[in-house]
Amino acid sequence: PTVFPRYLAADVAWKVFPVEGVRGELAFNLSTLSLISLGSGSPRSLGFHLPTFSSSSFHWSPDGQRIAYVVWNDLWVMDVETGKSDNLTKTPNRMELDPRWSPDGKWIAFLSSRGPEPGEATETVIKVPVDRLYVIDPTTGRFQEVSVQPIRAFSWSTDSRRMAYDDEQGHLFTFDLLHGKGKHQPLVLTDYGLSSDLSACSATWSPQGDAIAIFFSGRPAPEEKSAWKGYALLDLVNHTARILHDYTMTETMAYGGFPSGEHVGGCDQGPALWSPSGEWLLLTILPVPRTNLDGSFWLADSQGKQKRRLGRARSPRPVPMALCNTANAGEGTGNHGRHGTHGTGRRSAKGASRRRPCTCQGR
Repeated sequence: PTVFPRYLAADVAWKVFPVEGVRGELAFNLSTLSLISLGSGSPRSLGFHLPTFSSSSFHWSPDGQRIAYVVWNDLWVMDVETGKSDNLTKTPNRMELDPRWSPDGKWIAFLSSRGPEPGEATETVIKVPVDRLYVIDPTTGRFQEVSVQPIRAFSWSTDSRRMAYDDEQGHLFTFDLLHGKGKHQPLVLTDYGLSSDLSACSATWSPQGDAIAIFFSGRPAPEEKSAWKGYALLDLVNHTARILHDYTMTETMAYGGFPSGEHVGGCDQGPALWSPSGEWLLLTILPVPRTNLDGSFWLADSQGKQKRRLGRARSPRPVPMALCNTANAGEGTGNHGRHGTHGTGRRSAKGASRRRPCTCQGR
């Protein structure tokens, strides 16, 4: 069994947001970016002090040899063996965050927000963030802008060719990296048989690349106290949608000066986690304050025919790190973090790793 050092005791472990690599090590932030061996439990610091809000802003390369991370608002890559780091962006007037390697290890996707202009208060920029999506080649430094509008969340397809992302208005898009500009394709929910009154977010590609799982929410009027929400699967081949799990969230106590419709509407849950076979999805529903929503974990099959409640989910995390490829629908949960993620808050664990080349696919 792994013996963890005293400072990773249970009472502080939820603050760590560990990210698993492919060589039996966890990367985590506990004042410095550090590694801990799952075999010996021995930690070693990689030397960089990270601010606490950067705990989700690092990501293993698929081969386990490098870590992309954000410090001092720039995107860096570190060679784990040598400890050598390179600053890839060097943008003093911008803030990078949420780096994620492409599955083939050739690109790093990240969000970038403008920093404060001379004389402008930092709080003003944070209050009105403008996050755009970029990809960068960590070898050459060549980059391209993916989104032309502010976005909330993004994900890679397993072939590393396409990306899916959602904007702040709850619209979905895909982008084909091989064709560059002009290859932004909107995913219109009505084209898949869903209502035009829904917003969507937290898109994740199936392992086969032929479907995208999303979280959806109704768009209630400001005075409405309830909203229909859930997870659905968009079949990209047949242009159909399947509801995996749905529920109605109702406000039980109002926030002063905050419309009920804004409270219960919008994207408040993170992405579904696919099994490597593409047959099952793990759905994490975290509780939302002042509503009737209890947190829960669900296992649903991709055909929308079966689902099973696995247990209660609480916030803050932990949430499952890996979903194993098992035949038994009652098995296959592990433990984890941009979405983490994860409603998908901008500083949540949504940036945590989703890649493991073994029997479980980490989140």
